[in-house]
Amino acid sequence: MTRTPFDSTVRGEDEPPSAPGTRPATFQEIWESFDRAAVGHAHAKLNLAGAVHAYVSHVEVRPPTILIRGPHGVGKTLLARTAGTATTRPFQIVTGLDEMMVLAAAPPRQRTIVLADAIDLADIGVEELDVWIDDVIQSGALIIATAADTSDARLPDLFDDTTDLSALSESELEEVVTHPASRLEQAKVVAARMGITIVIHPEAKKLLASTAFASGEGAALIDRALSHLAPILVGLPKQDCIIDRRLAEVLLRQAAG
Repeated sequence: MTRTPFDSTVRGEDEPPSAPGTRPATFQEIWESFDRAAVGHAHAKLNLAGAVHAYVSHVEVRPPTILIRGPHGVGKTLLARTAGTATTRPFQIVTGLDEMMVLAAAPPRQRTIVLADAIDLADIGVEELDVWIDDVIQSGALIIATAADTSDARLPDLFDDTTDLSALSESELEEVVTHPASRLEQAKVVAARMGITIVIHPEAKKLLASTAFASGEGAALIDRALSHLAPILVGLPKQDCIIDRRLAEVLLRQAAG
């Protein structure tokens, strides 16, 4: 695929990637933001942090175009969102064939364009990506694309860098359950305002992780299951909410729909 050379005047000194009046984030700070965002993927986080740091520190004039590939529920969108935050770009999830409407709606260089997990490359083929990505790259947009399909060898040719994520292990999925950014931790904050303390038993955490691993849905299933805590909290008196194995089974059944 042939690309027209990027116009380096798109982003001049009057349009830095970091917020006006602030110093660019260091590599360590950017890496730590990726490390806080998602469990696992140590090597991928280093690669992403390096690409983002090169841009925010003006080593690279052109915003990076990065493809993050991997199975469902491994943290692709979390890492993409973090990349957008690190470059102070708005985060925009683009699903299905909506990307053309999004690109037409606003100057691409004001957005982070993300192809979310919902996209199946069987539905939005490499040819369609090829149609729009050149124009967006030349306009100065930061592109972080996520895709579950890792089999098409042609796809990385559209991007500066490709980061492949592997499925999370059961032990890593246990970490996901109680990760500071998890649905459970969010529920704990809401519950505390209601005078309720949420406690999760180790066997419940193991069940959530093992079921998520076996299903192939990974962290997505855990997030969906724990989202069903909210209506349970509403019906509780001001007391502890104990997530034991039995309640975990209920949450998983509800998540299965």
